[in-house]
Amino acid sequence: MAILYAPRYAPASSFTSWLLVGVARRLPNAAAAQLMIAMGHVGRTPQITLVRLLWIIVMIPIGFIFLGPMGVVAAMGLVEVPPTVYCWFLLRRVGVLDVREELSVLGLTSAGGAIGWIGATELLHLFPHL
Repeated sequence: MAILYAPRYAPASSFTSWLLVGVARRLPNAAAAQLMIAMGHVGRTPQITLVRLLWIIVMIPIGFIFLGPMGVVAAMGLVEVPPTVYCWFLLRRVGVLDVREELSVLGLTSAGGAIGWIGATELLHLFPHL
């Protein structure tokens, strides 16, 4: 955040980082939901949305109580984690779950996020006036 915008926006970088976790997890979940529709399990899509809604209803108050506003942002950033687990359950049930592939996607997105965060942090140390 500090690299792209003025230094006054630097405190927002932690909020943005949490929200990007949800974005990274959204693509595999969308693919799983589309597969369910293609296989004729149209009723599963609202269930996936319901899992997200339940997460939000439960975790936003808990996050706020324990971490304040950052807890709310973290809860929203992690909103795709429960649907991921539920999608894995559904994919397993219809016989198309490839655990290695799913874990590799999870690992690659985690590694990419870590590399980006470390890279941006080190870049700011090397060039503090960016």
